[in-house]
Amino acid sequence: MLLAGVTPQGRHGATLIAHDAFRDASSRLWFRDSDQAVEWAERAILDARGLTEHTAPYPLAAFPLLEGMSESELSADRASLRAPRLRRRRGAVQENDPGDRLCLIARGAVEISIIVPGGARAQS
Repeated sequence: MLLAGVTPQGRHGATLIAHDAFRDASSRLWFRDSDQAVEWAERAILDARGLTEHTAPYPLAAFPLLEGMSESELSADRASLRAPRLRRRRGAVQENDPGDRLCLIARGAVEISIIVPGGARAQS
């Protein structure tokens, strides 16, 4: 069972925990919103079918941003690149980080969110 709009700190999550439901945190398939719940379910289906493992490198020239660059320009860029594998729900960058890098997303999805005045979370 996936629950959307439920967090351990929120009213619903706190109530469930207070009533001894979902005692084991690893059993809590709780998501901030329905988009995250659906994304989790989609990934679980793909994982179960073995369709999520990508081992081949993504060619730099395939990024639309770099379209039209010569091979020598791409080689120079390639020398300064690193390709970290990010874990789910981990941030590649945080608010107020210096703008000293460009992130190219080869596979997967990214969510951008910030805390706005009043404590609300804005995301896209």
